[in-house]
Amino acid sequence: MGSPATSRYSYMAGDLEAFTELRHMGCRFQLNLLSLTGAYGPASIRIIRHLSKKGWCDFFATDLHSLPQLDRIMEGKLPLPLRFRHIWQ
Repeated sequence: MGSPATSRYSYMAGDLEAFTELRHMGCRFQLNLLSLTGAYGPASIRIIRHLSKKGWCDFFATDLHSLPQLDRIMEGKLPLPLRFRHIWQ
């Protein structure tokens, strides 16, 4: 079972244990690349950090709508744990 770009659902940052429950149900988690740039605010960054600490970042994707969004991703201004930085280097 997959899930949409989980990191965009910032309202879930207040209940990070919900991700454990979802994982136990078989969900895998997709992170939106724009979330990594801070585009969806600090709550989405909390979710990303939580999922990465658990090793639950299963997919990375994006739904780009403009070239400036691509520029944000390509600039590498991504507040990621060091173990993910190699993706953009």
